[in-house]
Amino acid sequence: MERKMTTRLKYQMALPVFFLIICFIVSVSYAGEEGRLYVVGMGPAGPDLTAPRALAVIEKADVILCSPGMPKKFERFGKSIDPKKVAFNPWEGIYGGKAKNLKKTNYKKWLQQVEQQTKKVQDFVLQQIKDGKTVVMMDGGDPCVYGPSLHRLLNGFDDRYFEVIPGMSAFNAASAALKRTMTGENTKFVMLTAPSSLFGDSYEKGMKY
Repeated sequence: MERKMTTRLKYQMALPVFFLIICFIVSVSYAGEEGRLYVVGMGPAGPDLTAPRALAVIEKADVILCSPGMPKKFERFGKSIDPKKVAFNPWEGIYGGKAKNLKKTNYKKWLQQVEQQTKKVQDFVLQQIKDGKTVVMMDGGDPCVYGPSLHRLLNGFDDRYFEVIPGMSAFNAASAALKRTMTGENTKFVMLTAPSSLFGDSYEKGMKY
């Protein structure tokens, strides 16, 4: 009788442990079902101005979205991108020679292309995430400053599904190269803006104002 009670007591004590183990296994399995998108800032130059975490994420990526010239630029980091991982150019129809001309000649049609490409990118990324894939969108500099990924391609995209890994911007790099602070003794604020924001879409590199 005593032996039966001891066995029953051990069984009752073991139940909560088994329950916790099962919960842990289920939670780990569920967590692994969904992937994630990383918007990675590549900095203004090379590996010394890029976050180590950014490089680590790119190495473990299942799928990469980037402009056609990005893989070659990435070689400066002493690493290479597997061409099989590159899905497509997310900026096609938005930036580049033909898109730039279309924006000038037929702005409405260009906006339609932007909407179509944005939908294509977001639908693709969401499907990859649901398939448990790690997706990396490579952006120049810092995506939170001049990088267009956030305000263009990911406009309206659910924040839960992606993470931003910032990179040093050209603003920071220029300040360091000049060995000058951008804030003086009496500086109240610093304003960052693109040339087109100051001068309009007619701005071209090399023009004097």
